[in-house]
This record gives sequence, structure tokens and C-alpha cells, in this order.
Amino acid sequence: PQPSEPVLSCSGGFEGFYTYKMNGVDLVICPFDRSHIMLAKRLQYHLRKCVIQHKTKKIQCPHNASEYIDAEDFVTHLTICPSRQRRAIQEWNSKQTKKNPNIVASPPIDTTLPYIIEEYW
Repeated sequence: PQPSEPVLSCSGGFEGFYTYKMNGVDLVICPFDRSHIMLAKRLQYHLRKCVIQHKTKKIQCPHNASEYIDAEDFVTHLTICPSRQRRAIQEWNSKQTKKNPNIVASPPIDTTLPYIIEEYW
């Protein structure tokens, strides 16, 4: 059977990856070679091999070790990376818990993303 239409997923820790749902199983596409489709849970193992095989100009995202971005798109990615917000919340919570261990607090979540235009000049 053919996989369903690709959906840009922001769940399950695989932000920014094209993911497929086939028979209830999450599949992801390798950021280095689009013909590599694997189980989402095998992505880290696969990336170890694929990074060595593909000497490209991709840069690893500082917020998510599973993401590799083209060098020309890296700055744009840093501003809209969904993993960045999750990491900022975790750091903020950690600082608040150190100040007062009896409090578990979260900052208000800003779900608005910057407007993205089709062309980058």
C-alpha cells in the first residue's frame, strides 16, 4: 500500500520532518536522501550512517539533533523552529523550579509564528 499524503508534523519530537502515517505507523523521511523512509523511532540510528555518507552543506539544528537544514535556510529555520519554543519553556521551567522547588510554572505559550512569505530575497 502507498503511504498517505505527506503531512508536516509538529508532534512526536520530529518537528519539521515530512512524516507519513501508514497503517497507524509513523514513518519519516531522511533529511539527506528523500528516498530513505523509515520508522520514526529509527531516525537517530539512520542519521548516524547517513551523515557520513552524504557530505552536504546541511547544518544540524541546535534545538533538535534530528534536524539538518540547508545552509541557505538555516537563519530562517532558527527563527521559526518549533523545537526552539519547547526548549525555551523547559529552560524557563528549570530556572523557576530552582528558585522555588514547590512551584511548577510555565510561561505563556506564544503559538503565533512569524509570517512566512513565499520568496526570500
